[in-house]
Amino acid sequence: MSEEAALILPPSVECILSEVRDGIRKNGMLHPTDAQILAAVGKWGNRSMTYAVRNVLQMAGFKVETAWLLRRLKRLEREGKVVRVSSGYAIQLCWSVPTPTAVVS
Repeated sequence: MSEEAALILPPSVECILSEVRDGIRKNGMLHPTDAQILAAVGKWGNRSMTYAVRNVLQMAGFKVETAWLLRRLKRLEREGKVVRVSSGYAIQLCWSVPTPTAVVS
């Protein structure tokens, strides 16, 4: 396979890739921002395992380790920006971006 062959990615991943490329050019950043992590959580549905979020960010060009991402997700959980949701696995953590609750008047 030649290097010139284009890799076909879903539009959501391509969107993250373009944001990352722009961010790296402007800021020289190696780690994603909280907003980019939150976007990665919701890329393949609104429930993602830690390793899946890491994979999305790595495909976008970030150098992210699972342990580092887990610490960031736990911090975002304390801030109320993500929540842990149940999964079918005993030890793998699944994350979701909370949906705003409707206000009934």
